[in-house]
Amino acid sequence: GCAAAISEAAASPADPSAPNPLKVVLHDLSSAVVRGALEPERLVTVLSDAALVDRALLPRVQSDLADIFWFLGLRIEAEKSDEDGDGAPKQQLLALVAALLQAELVAPELLKARLDPEMLQEAGLVASHADFHR
Repeated sequence: GCAAAISEAAASPADPSAPNPLKVVLHDLSSAVVRGALEPERLVTVLSDAALVDRALLPRVQSDLADIFWFLGLRIEAEKSDEDGDGAPKQQLLALVAALLQAELVAPELLKARLDPEMLQEAGLVASHADFHR
């Protein structure tokens, strides 16, 4: 399941020419949440379990998740302009961000540095995306 994939990816040797295995697994799991195939709480439970995810990996996991959320946000926006969607993927992504913030598995400061201001506002990290630019 989720936990085995994360543990395996974290332990695999990094090939400098390939994407980081841990980032690939986190992207796949986050994408499953956005598609509605995985509950945000399930991913939070796995990432919160110290027996499944080594605490020493948390800074890397947090950084990877911030990058992934930025990328998924861009992809959702691009797909939204292609078709008239119901907004469910974006709501799923925001639910995942909120759940990870609540569980303190990703730092607000990191998200503020990586995510676009509109998403920060929708996630409740800034009061107004207009004020964020000041």
